[in-house]
Amino acid sequence: MGEAGNVSNAGTVTPTPTLPRQGGGSFSYDWRSALSKREPTEKNPQRTMLEMCLAKYVNKNTADYFIHKDLGRFLRGELDFYIKNEVMNLDDVQNAERFADIEKNLRMIQCLRAITLDLITFLAQLEDFQKKLWLKKKFVVAAHYCVTLDRIIKDAPDLLAIIAANEKQWAQWEALGMLEKEIPPSPPLTKGGDNLNLTLPLSPPLQKGDSGGFASRGTVDYLREHPFLMADTALYDGSFKEKLLAAIDNLDESVDGLLIHGDNFQALNLLQERYREQVKCVYIDPPYNTGADGFSYKDSYQHSSWLTMMSDKAKKASTLVTDNSPYFISIDENEVDHLNVLGRQIFGAIPIGTFVWKGRAGQAGTIKTLSKQHEYIACFSSSPELTELKQKVSVKEGGRFEDEKGGYNREQLRQWGQADRREDRPQMFFGIPNPLNDQIEILPTKSDGSDGRWRVGMETAFNLLESGDLDFADDNGHWQVYRKIRDGKVTNVPFGTILPEETATTAEGTKNIQALFGFRAFDYPKPPELIKHLVNLSNSKNGQILDYFAGSGTTGHAIISLNRQDKGHRKYILVEQGEYFDTVLKPRIQKVVYSADWKDGKATAPQTGISHVFKVLKIESYEDTLNNLELRRTDSQQSLLDGLSAGAQEDYLLRYLLDIESRGSLLSVDSFRKPFDCKLKVAVDSAGAFEERSIDLVETFNYLIGLRVKSIDSLRERGIVMVQGTLPTGEKTLVLWRDCEQVDYDALNRFCDRHAINPKDSEFEVVYINGDHNIPAVLTTTEDEGGITRTLKLRQIEPEFLSRMFDGE
Repeated sequence: MGEAGNVSNAGTVTPTPTLPRQGGGSFSYDWRSALSKREPTEKNPQRTMLEMCLAKYVNKNTADYFIHKDLGRFLRGELDFYIKNEVMNLDDVQNAERFADIEKNLRMIQCLRAITLDLITFLAQLEDFQKKLWLKKKFVVAAHYCVTLDRIIKDAPDLLAIIAANEKQWAQWEALGMLEKEIPPSPPLTKGGDNLNLTLPLSPPLQKGDSGGFASRGTVDYLREHPFLMADTALYDGSFKEKLLAAIDNLDESVDGLLIHGDNFQALNLLQERYREQVKCVYIDPPYNTGADGFSYKDSYQHSSWLTMMSDKAKKASTLVTDNSPYFISIDENEVDHLNVLGRQIFGAIPIGTFVWKGRAGQAGTIKTLSKQHEYIACFSSSPELTELKQKVSVKEGGRFEDEKGGYNREQLRQWGQADRREDRPQMFFGIPNPLNDQIEILPTKSDGSDGRWRVGMETAFNLLESGDLDFADDNGHWQVYRKIRDGKVTNVPFGTILPEETATTAEGTKNIQALFGFRAFDYPKPPELIKHLVNLSNSKNGQILDYFAGSGTTGHAIISLNRQDKGHRKYILVEQGEYFDTVLKPRIQKVVYSADWKDGKATAPQTGISHVFKVLKIESYEDTLNNLELRRTDSQQSLLDGLSAGAQEDYLLRYLLDIESRGSLLSVDSFRKPFDCKLKVAVDSAGAFEERSIDLVETFNYLIGLRVKSIDSLRERGIVMVQGTLPTGEKTLVLWRDCEQVDYDALNRFCDRHAINPKDSEFEVVYINGDHNIPAVLTTTEDEGGITRTLKLRQIEPEFLSRMFDGE
């Protein structure tokens, strides 16, 4: 043969790759032979190099792991236990004939302990460093918005022409099943015999738009006629998004939902400041730990590992929940008992209750002769009463009682059961005037004569009295107060722990997915009716609803459907790490916004579309953090290290090397000089491939400080981005980002003067600025002007960013 090579099974010659040789030339390398080389193990003596590499790759990309919270202390305790029980033998000490033998044994123990402690110190450095990387707040890699066209028509009509010309946008709408079939030009009329034959193509009827006719695709008129199509800023260049956001006033308030693509712990960690104590209801459907659910999460832990996985996330989520709000978790018999124990630890109270849901027609359980037809939904809250958990009550046949408003049933206004004493809720002990006997003020006295309490506060009680919705009855001289319950009224009467049939089954959830996508796009989805029922129990028509195991997006679907039905203003936060985020979850929300009903992946009721905006975040993963990690030792650091003693150098290597030499790669202060050009290696698929992408420091900082964004004005061509909003403290805040090379001291001062960013007349209480500057923070007027001193809280972005990003301890 003319060149070295191998003969493949097909008989063709496959040339062996050649590699460059140092100093010039090249040499051939036989990859096939190398990969076929034996790398035996005890269990697999015939294992090849290829098998070994594949096994390592699979383990790297499928294994779940836990980082020890305090490995050093744990290992030191284990070492002492080992020495006392395995090395230091008291019989040897007692039977020793010479003290030298005892001394020899002690020196051996000292030597063992000293060496092992050094190893433990180094291992603890590794584990503590991993813990630091895990707890580090993660960067926002990308932030995009999906906005219904009605809002663009209202706020930014100039952008409609750009949308109409965007082929990617039309292709997305086509793929989502949102575009109607166009009617092709009609053929000319032909005369056949004595009759005119009119031949028209079959097509679904179209609705007449505002323009007075039927507009063609690709036109602005078509967009105006279909106001509930959603423009996806991910399909446009950066300037489109900047113009759109600049046109929306009170930006965060305008956003109806937040979708986060990333690890749920990392997402919850990033949301801490922005959404603390703002979530009205949590629903999650985590892996049941059966190993058979098909989740993208590991689903076959030991019980303790499963609880650890659940605990870390639940603790983060619990800080986002308001007092007295429910936390629902779907589960089955494998972990329901352990879950209730976990709930006590996290919420500090006994579980509120466990619902039984007939979620399926039946499948084999642990005992094969039984058909498992139910699952559980555990309910927790930081309040043992959970007074917000309510349900709608129907009054059958007009009710047992009747007044001028119609029939009604009634419930006792005095609290019964748990926490029914006056001292449990002192503010709910007060007198209610008796309209049937104006000489008597009724108190919530219990049957044993002790002080009880009402179920509602004073304001609510007197409103009910004024509206005629309280009933009074004389029970042998002991007056009772009842609340009138009319048809459809929301009340907190006891609710059943067996969920009603209208909560549907998993089969109904699958049918819903098939109708939306035209095929089974997701396995074992929960039905929207189940989540709607649970959210309704929380009796909240506004506020945030959180699901950090979002799956196919059923919770978002349920919230949108509820708002469509009762004109509520609930918002949703959905977190999902699976690859189906872009193929199922996000498209599902776009579809449900556009139409309430679907069949075979096509919208059947576009007239039911709603005005809506949701935001999509892609966040850095833990693996991304590792991929970007580099250890760098500067010349000055090396010079300083060389000047230390051998003991100090060893201490540096064992304790501090990773933390100090990795700092520049985790986040460099230099990155803030050109904040719009900061890049990160980001994984692009589950196989571990990555590419370098720009990250969004502006968006990341907004979440780190918990800013409620009112507006974003982006002047990137001039090197400036201004974000206005409110901090959790209530302070009106401006965050001013600049390219420090493009906007120097003088340019910054001129900009601040034009926008009144100074202590004299600034409308802001806090101003954040990146980079060095000489903007005055204090102004003292002259005596003639009153001698008043005004201050402006100027804060540097860099130290604030770094401290908040690494405050996970």
